[in-house]
Amino acid sequence: MEQKEPDYLLITKFIDGETDPGETAKVLSWIAESAENKLLYFKIKQVAGQLKKEAIMPPSEETWLQIRKKKEQPPVGARTAGKGRRYFGYAAVICLLACCAVLFSRLNRHKLITVQVERNGRAKRIVLPDRSEVWLQPGGKLDYLAGFPENERNISLTGDAFFKVTTLLDRDGQKRPFSVHTRDLEVSVLGTSFHVSDAGAGKAVIVNTGLVRVSHAGSAVRLRAGEAVRLRNKSLEKLQINPALFEGLLTGHYRFDQTGINEVISLLELVLQHPVKLLQAEKFNNVKLNGRITAPDDSTFCKILGVMLEAEIIQGNRQITIKPNRPM
Repeated sequence: MEQKEPDYLLITKFIDGETDPGETAKVLSWIAESAENKLLYFKIKQVAGQLKKEAIMPPSEETWLQIRKKKEQPPVGARTAGKGRRYFGYAAVICLLACCAVLFSRLNRHKLITVQVERNGRAKRIVLPDRSEVWLQPGGKLDYLAGFPENERNISLTGDAFFKVTTLLDRDGQKRPFSVHTRDLEVSVLGTSFHVSDAGAGKAVIVNTGLVRVSHAGSAVRLRAGEAVRLRNKSLEKLQINPALFEGLLTGHYRFDQTGINEVISLLELVLQHPVKLLQAEKFNNVKLNGRITAPDDSTFCKILGVMLEAEIIQGNRQITIKPNRPM
């Protein structure tokens, strides 16, 4: 069924953080209506971000000198420069609205593909139109446009998934971007393998190979292999990790190599999707785990990990607690 064209000006106001509570609720409701709306919103936001960078870039001093010579005008002060920037801003808005109309038209012409895995199901391997591979975890959902029109590789993700991205080149020999959008994070890559978690407390991106850019609420970080970032208290927190350990999220085989307690906590939050509370933290300062865990389910994983830590891992409804076996 063909969609109703949205209010682009209201969406751009929302992206710039200029909407009142009523307008904000209206945009959020529109985004939540369908996967198509979510994909369109992320693409508009992507285009707006690029145009904003160009719009706020003031003309160079050389450009102003050329203008003054041609027009025989007096030196341009801050006021005139501001006016120039404002004209650039108007042009960017007009360009953005035109782009929105094109994106909306394209969205209506292409079929939306949705892949979902039941919570009690097994991870599913998906081959995308560009031959990139995704392992979607139980409870996860993936949306994308059939065939990746115009070679735009945009994915909407709910839940957890591991991505192995194929490198593609455009006509100019430049690598084509691949973007994953969740409710809170935007991940942009060129060709790499990484894990994205968008569930519970474990909102994070873990890089196995290549280079990844993760952004949230106007801030961004770049990650290389062996690095991760998690969303903590509404800000991005960068971590050093062991990629071989976190491959267990995909394979079920967790390899520990001098693994400290902070990395264990990050792993638990991703596996169990709840925040972890560490009791008597000083008892774990010197923890360096070695070995391997192969577990068919979360309960078995926690029991084996508890033995390795000499602690009890208690799974509550909203929190995981690590309690040492011997009180101080």
